[in-house]
Amino acid sequence: WTTVLHCNEKPFDDVRVRKAFKLAMDRESWVRVTQMGYAIPGNDTPLAPIYDGLEGVLPTVQDIEQAKALLAEAGYPNGLDLKCQFINDYTTDHATWLAGAVEKAGFRLELQPNPEYWQVWLNDWGENVIGVSNWGMRATPSEILNIALRSTAAWNDSHWYNEDFDQKLDAYDAELDPTTRKQQLLDIVQ
Repeated sequence: WTTVLHCNEKPFDDVRVRKAFKLAMDRESWVRVTQMGYAIPGNDTPLAPIYDGLEGVLPTVQDIEQAKALLAEAGYPNGLDLKCQFINDYTTDHATWLAGAVEKAGFRLELQPNPEYWQVWLNDWGENVIGVSNWGMRATPSEILNIALRSTAAWNDSHWYNEDFDQKLDAYDAELDPTTRKQQLLDIVQ
């Protein structure tokens, strides 16, 4: 499951708000509550730690106080009201868990199931709106990174654009040595 924050829309155009959101969650709780223990917590990338070279990447550790401090620094000392859109299917469990998980840090989520989610998921949503999606698994890290995160990707649902990332991804895709590729992938996701 993926929480989608549009990096080109307020308040998520501020890296402090994005970082605060990441720090608000207890990923081990997510595994227990929504996946009945049958998952591996990830590290704020769309790549699962099952891919070769990523097994040692540790998930972000929850830090409510740092999340609150970052929110205050970004201009939200009293927290932030958000709307969370998702299609009302298996993503509902994640959205519901998410609303409770980030509340302690000051994020107040209003859940808005949207049967038209897949028709609007790539559009601008407006201020204070997030989404819940599921990229599922892909055969290789390159496949998902090129589809979901490259600046020119047709399905860049986070609206994140970063030339340095694109260049690193080009180098990763061109590299043939597996040892070098592992190091490049680590550099890309960290």
